[in-house]
Amino acid sequence: MQMLDQHVSQYIARRLAENNIRTDAALQLSAREREVFGLILRGLTNKEIAAQLSISESTAKFHVSSILKKCGARSRLDIVREHKIAPALQLVAS
Repeated sequence: MQMLDQHVSQYIARRLAENNIRTDAALQLSAREREVFGLILRGLTNKEIAAQLSISESTAKFHVSSILKKCGARSRLDIVREHKIAPALQLVAS
């Protein structure tokens, strides 16, 4: 999980810098947001994320929305498409 945290933080920092977004509190994802981030990378929908984490679909949507805002991304596709971390992250996120 530590490897995922480091890669996620680096990714978010890069996205924030690219979009001139402040990097203080926005750089930190909650533990749940890190879980959701990994599921976004796997291509899961809000409904699938909710089922995987035993939360409501609206809660999953809230977390995805928060992650997008913190990353400065317009959509989950931006995160997946622009995510250039090696397969090691995919293994950790799985």
